[in-house]
Amino acid sequence: MRSLVAAERDPLNVVINFVLDEALDVPTRLTAAQTCLPYIYPRLSQATVDSKHVVTHIDGAQLLEKLDERIKKLAMPEQPQLIEAIADDADADDGAGDEPPADAPA
Repeated sequence: MRSLVAAERDPLNVVINFVLDEALDVPTRLTAAQTCLPYIYPRLSQATVDSKHVVTHIDGAQLLEKLDERIKKLAMPEQPQLIEAIADDADADDGAGDEPPADAPA
């Protein structure tokens, strides 16, 4: 088995050669590519991260203050200033409908 893996024709190289062989049909090449991808590019969820050397200093009081500020901003949105409408003829005693319609006979 060791000689097979260390050889130039190990199983992964054979599958990669299938992918590169343009004489093969496309579905076969795509299946070969799908087979060898996990061995060439590991998934991010399977990659390990070494966080032993990360130093993080957190000021708890400052963090809580920032969180409180953000919560207040989200909880109380500013109300837009309302524009009140004032009628042009507010002082006139004439009500709506005092004049006959334009198409009505007089």
